[in-house]
Amino acid sequence: MNLSTCIIHYTKSDSLITYMTPKLMKELNLENNKKKRIEIGKKSVTMLIRRVKKTGKHIYFPSKMRQTINLPNLKKITILNTSKELKVGPIIGVITKERKPLSSGSSKYLYNILSSGNSNGICYLFHAKDINWNNNTIRGYTLNSNKRAYQRSMPFPDVIYNRILSRKLENHASIKEIKKKFLYKNIPIFNWDFLDKWDVYRMLEEESTVQSYLPETIIKPTSNEIKELLNRHKTVYLKPTKGCFGIGIYRISKIKNMYYLQFRKKNVNVLYRFSKFNRMVSLINRRGGYKNYLAQQGIELLEIKKSPIDFRFHLTKNKDGDWVVGGIGAKRAGKGSVTTHLNSGGELLTPQNVLANTTAIKDTNNFMDKAKETTIKIAEAIDRNYSYFLGEIGFDIGIDKNHKVWMFEANAKPGRTIFKHPQLKKQGSTVIHNLIDYCHFLSGFTSSGGID
Repeated sequence: MNLSTCIIHYTKSDSLITYMTPKLMKELNLENNKKKRIEIGKKSVTMLIRRVKKTGKHIYFPSKMRQTINLPNLKKITILNTSKELKVGPIIGVITKERKPLSSGSSKYLYNILSSGNSNGICYLFHAKDINWNNNTIRGYTLNSNKRAYQRSMPFPDVIYNRILSRKLENHASIKEIKKKFLYKNIPIFNWDFLDKWDVYRMLEEESTVQSYLPETIIKPTSNEIKELLNRHKTVYLKPTKGCFGIGIYRISKIKNMYYLQFRKKNVNVLYRFSKFNRMVSLINRRGGYKNYLAQQGIELLEIKKSPIDFRFHLTKNKDGDWVVGGIGAKRAGKGSVTTHLNSGGELLTPQNVLANTTAIKDTNNFMDKAKETTIKIAEAIDRNYSYFLGEIGFDIGIDKNHKVWMFEANAKPGRTIFKHPQLKKQGSTVIHNLIDYCHFLSGFTSSGGID
């Protein structure tokens, strides 16, 4: 197979002839005046390939072809020459929960995905209701030459990035069926669904290389199991297995013979004290109980001004399909908060802010390099035990006062909060670039040299 990236043009001709410059034909190993099937997504047309005497790497499609296979207006494209056809793309589809995704709260991130994806391919956003299964097209949102969003009919994609950020919608029978249909058409989807906390710990419990980074965890604990865990560790967290944003989390502490229960109630951090363990459990049960919860060992974390700190490691796969750390942010818990989440009063920091105030860690660069290696090992372990493609994971990582790394949570639909910090915006761009590279990898396209 031969691959190249080129500048794309459209002629006014209606004939089924595609013109290419000599340099492009050489890189693709194509012969002059030979017919070749050209495939874009799940649409294809057989055309005559002819050489045009121009420099650089350029391709000239007839306008008729553009109409036939729903090709949007592009500037650059990647072309892959296989034994059977010329594949033009990649076409990257991003499925979202919003019918008009660029008017939603996540619009800036999605806009940047479109901009990056269209730099040498085709990228569009779509909703489940925009799919036309009869003619293999989707009414998707993309960007025009002025970088403005518009909706048009597109070919089916080569790869799909799942950005449905609603657990309720994700679990709907219609969405499950749609994903299965795409797989049946050999269209890979990555980040298939949310990572349930329960599932993550089951995936990792037999992985000897990462077990030491996991706090002791009990899934669906009984009250006696919570009490025993509390006796061993003095602090225990109760977390809903399908929770997010720190909602529904309880922190239980035992100090001498007293029990302390912390949680967030109506946007306020509250603290209750009990002399009897059973009375504390009764309060939790009155608030809905902990049937679908896990109990997790509390860790004595690094602190700044007596507030615990944890880290968000944002990992993606790259152009080679390997895990890399794209961004790292830090969060300091708000006063009286159970978690470091910003909606509970937490503060967003950079790792440099944290480590500069942690004099106990001498070689901070070496320490963070080792932490990165740890999170990559954990991502690889999850990947080995996950049934579908994963291209992105956000880890909540803690570092205790002995400088040991702990993994608390893994999220296959991580938010972008850390990249709101002015010093972390560049890392946010790196994450997007890596994701697009992984789309090229997963769809069979890989990055090529520059364009003359």
